[in-house]
Amino acid sequence: MKYKNYKYYKRYANVRHKVPYIYEINNGEYSLYYYGTNHTNNAEDSVFNDIPNILTEFKPRAVIVEGVPQLNVTNENKFLQTLADVDIKNIHLFGENLYAAYMGYKKEIEVFCPEPPLADEVKIILTNGFSLDEIFVYYMCRFIYQWKTRGQRDESLFNDYLENGINYFNSNTEMNGILYSNSIFFDLFYKIFGMINFEKLDESFYCKLLDPVPRKNNKNYKKYGFNKISRIQNDFRDQCIISETKKILEKYKKVLIVFGATHAYMQRKEIELLMNRGLS
Repeated sequence: MKYKNYKYYKRYANVRHKVPYIYEINNGEYSLYYYGTNHTNNAEDSVFNDIPNILTEFKPRAVIVEGVPQLNVTNENKFLQTLADVDIKNIHLFGENLYAAYMGYKKEIEVFCPEPPLADEVKIILTNGFSLDEIFVYYMCRFIYQWKTRGQRDESLFNDYLENGINYFNSNTEMNGILYSNSIFFDLFYKIFGMINFEKLDESFYCKLLDPVPRKNNKNYKKYGFNKISRIQNDFRDQCIISETKKILEKYKKVLIVFGATHAYMQRKEIELLMNRGLS
């Protein structure tokens, strides 16, 4: 499968759209409300006020969220129940995706994360000329970026956090029996990036490194190839997500999607075509 070409993302770099990026589509039989947001755990962000209002006013029968693979590997109610003991005022600390999932669950709405398995993503990236080592470091950098964007975090827990990410990668890929570790990650990291000061790398470094969109401020990161991996991964995910969204719409008729704003924008044309054709 080929990923969207570089020019497509280059055009997107010049697009200016609002965030949250919101649209609603109703074809008479099916209704879809797409809320594209920044990834955040900032309690002041509008998403944490908007989601409860949308759930009340739009009244979806299903909620689709991004980046909660636990919903796909275990009973979603059991997983979401683990948040029940968290003070509702602090749910935002888990990010907008878990917040939306939990708020839907509290209203007894079905919650889904229709993303492809990690192993399938890795296989697609491998067919585009990247090594498993490069792909592993790419995913760990994504994991670290999520850590860096947390508003409140205990830095003494970072190594445990990284180890959890590595274990997740190992258990969900199992490529030729290869098992990665913290020490192997750092060896590969320095092999790719040179002897830079890992401790001083902030979220801006990872944001520019992983951004699929070629922008002026990340052109110096192109040489590492991670921007290209991100484009391949995003395109594959979007196609899988749209395919699974169709199935969810067919069953539940009225669906709320809470994803990143870039996904919302890039999926819009295909979703509109799908809705206009009556999901056919």
